[in-house]
Amino acid sequence: MPSDIDSLFDGWLDLAPREAVLVLFSVENTAQAIRLAARAEREGHTITPVAAGSPDTSYMGRVNEALDRLERAGSRVTLVTLEHDLIEGLDELILACAGRTCPVSVSRVTGCRPEPFDGWALPSRGIVAKTNRDLARRLNALPEVDLETAGGARLRVSRPPAGDGWRSSPDDVLPPGGVFAVDPVLDGVFVADGAITVNRPIAFDVRLAASPATLVVKDSRVVDLDCPDPRVAKLLSRALAFGDCGVAGSVEVNANHGAGPFVPDNGLINRRRPGFLLSLGHRPRIGTPRHSAGLHIDLASAFGRVLTDDWVFDTRMSTR
Repeated sequence: MPSDIDSLFDGWLDLAPREAVLVLFSVENTAQAIRLAARAEREGHTITPVAAGSPDTSYMGRVNEALDRLERAGSRVTLVTLEHDLIEGLDELILACAGRTCPVSVSRVTGCRPEPFDGWALPSRGIVAKTNRDLARRLNALPEVDLETAGGARLRVSRPPAGDGWRSSPDDVLPPGGVFAVDPVLDGVFVADGAITVNRPIAFDVRLAASPATLVVKDSRVVDLDCPDPRVAKLLSRALAFGDCGVAGSVEVNANHGAGPFVPDNGLINRRRPGFLLSLGHRPRIGTPRHSAGLHIDLASAFGRVLTDDWVFDTRMSTR
């Protein structure tokens, strides 16, 4: 059976011969970074490892120095991240890579505890692309759909006239995502019984199965909130008071068959479970209208169904 590193190389990384690989890793994932470097070196790639200790951002200087050197050499570069937790400053670093003269592609691997895809059966890029493409095509043929979960969610998603519709998530973050709608019109009830993810350090267990958060949404704004966990309730209540953080900027449908369980730590991997993802205060791309909050919160449901007049899509199974 191939290792997680082999699955990453064979199924997702598209490396040109002798392409330079810059491995940015959380210190907790040193062993995995060593295995990744060894596999890359066997295939003739130049390796530059850089350790990142959160919340320390000094790693950014080391990454930029390495990129400067590779840029002068005229190298094509792939930046691979092995992220145990959210790495402070990483989003800004990736944005800066786009302005370099040397081509820099990025593959982020999130939730490495202890392995990159611990508990997951990582599908191939082709399978994920086909599933997302077929689902987006069906959803874009409809003016609205309903999202329903066993936990009590019933959320109507309508595309605004100027909206871009449903699109596949970028495939540079692993495990892979599903399809999402940016700046949709949302009305109904969303029950987050999976996990909460925040772009800030938090110290408590982020899983919500024992204490789901229920949000009432009207015209894409959260108007009511209930959660029996006082820590989550306090965090959400304070966030919603910021105004723009009370706006649902996107909703995502994930159908990752073979996904591992929700994890207790604050990290992007909880966003990839089968089910729905409601993003608050989130600005998925530059130019998105209506809102832009510095605090981003993602609320995940555990499984769910997309309902239309003609068909049902179960995030655990397939279109019926």
